[in-house]
Amino acid sequence: ERERETESTAVNGDQTSTTAIVERPRDLASPAATQPKKTQSEVSVRSSVSARTLAAPTMGTVVSHAAQGLESVPADVLQERKKTVVDLNANLILALSPAIRHLQQLKELHLVHNRLRRLPPELGSLRALAKLYLQGNLLVSLPPEMGQLTELRVLSLGENRLESLPVELCRLRKLSELYLRCNRITELPEQMDGLVSLTKLGLHRNRLSELPDAIGACSRLVFLDVSDNQLTDLPHTLHNLRALRTLVATGNPLAGLMEYLREESGTRHARRWKHWIDLVSPLPPKPTACLAPSLQPRTSCAH
Repeated sequence: ERERETESTAVNGDQTSTTAIVERPRDLASPAATQPKKTQSEVSVRSSVSARTLAAPTMGTVVSHAAQGLESVPADVLQERKKTVVDLNANLILALSPAIRHLQQLKELHLVHNRLRRLPPELGSLRALAKLYLQGNLLVSLPPEMGQLTELRVLSLGENRLESLPVELCRLRKLSELYLRCNRITELPEQMDGLVSLTKLGLHRNRLSELPDAIGACSRLVFLDVSDNQLTDLPHTLHNLRALRTLVATGNPLAGLMEYLREESGTRHARRWKHWIDLVSPLPPKPTACLAPSLQPRTSCAH
């Protein structure tokens, strides 16, 4: 199968048409950046994983314990309350301590490729948190307290075992990017219209059989990837998404889409979505195992 571009490329690239086919978009992992000059209180980046995924803040303290084989969060990380960025990527962490609530100035938390099975409710008390990267864990559910992360703008949850999302997640009015690829999600909350700032939504390779009509109210949505699901139709409310530039729906048995195009033939909406016909898959997608990182090679379902 051909490699597809990343979601960031698909959205920020030079798109000339309203709908574009983007080959295998990937959930964005923690963005790359160069760390600021280190002080004694900071820990140097110890691996290429951290160097690729840790974003440098404009001020505050950055701490990295990436790729050190840790099974728990170091005590010193939880004791220093002025930290703004914590990088714990590529470890063996099984759980987060409730003491995480003390990091009230934390803006970015990187926990990519660990072994987390659940998140503590105390995570919802991090009111300054803007970016949370949890892809490549073993999460089966999310605590409803995550709906209290009012400053959250980026949430990456790809490569987990999620089957549903808490309704409370739809209260995140500042959330701009939500990546859920390679999970087991069967349905989305009807309250999706609460995500008023959402611009990028990645749902590649889940188990969705339909999309809620409320998704048409996410008026700022620019990028939508629902490829490799079980969709037989797309909601008519999608034509309300005036900002949408990239729609990826390959790998779905979208039989209903042809009927929709015939019904709307010649209308403004049909002309606007004329490329949808290229997104129709005549056969259901082939079943593909999508296991958590600890159960399969890292190259499978990678971001």
